[in-house]
Amino acid sequence: MNSFWRKKAYAVLGSVERLAVLREDFLNWNVEDLLDSAIDIVVWMKTLEGHMQHLAVNAAFAKHCYAAGHSL
Repeated sequence: MNSFWRKKAYAVLGSVERLAVLREDFLNWNVEDLLDSAIDIVVWMKTLEGHMQHLAVNAAFAKHCYAAGHSL
């Protein structure tokens, strides 16, 4: 791994079984359920100057941000 770190893209392929476990752990990829169960939520937004800014928010605000296309 040291020969690749910060030098090349590196992908680790998982199995169908591993993805099934992750899907279950992440509430079937349901963003609203994930947000409702989250302890801490961070929303990432780009400023007008092009810099990334993060905000700690509650689940209701995060749902609006996600619907508007922001990253969580």
